[in-house]
Amino acid sequence: METSKFILHGDILIMNVKIDDVDYTFGIRWKAPKKPYDETWELVSYVKNSTGEKDLSEEQIKKFIDAVNPKMKFPSSVLKLASWLVKRKS
Repeated sequence: METSKFILHGDILIMNVKIDDVDYTFGIRWKAPKKPYDETWELVSYVKNSTGEKDLSEEQIKKFIDAVNPKMKFPSSVLKLASWLVKRKS
């Protein structure tokens, strides 16, 4: 899996991703972690660039999401800050 061409639009990150030599465009939304090992990115949409199809398996999508989400324990101070930033933005 290769990623390139990142565009941040608000809390949505759009990126090109090459999976098995096929180009896709993914949109993922940042979300504040609510627990120490929580995901910080969630899938909004994706599309195969050549056809406009959504043809990835659940396993391929999960592999992508696992790759973009950190596998770390967030300190409570980071969790509080992230929660505050999300509330402030609303």
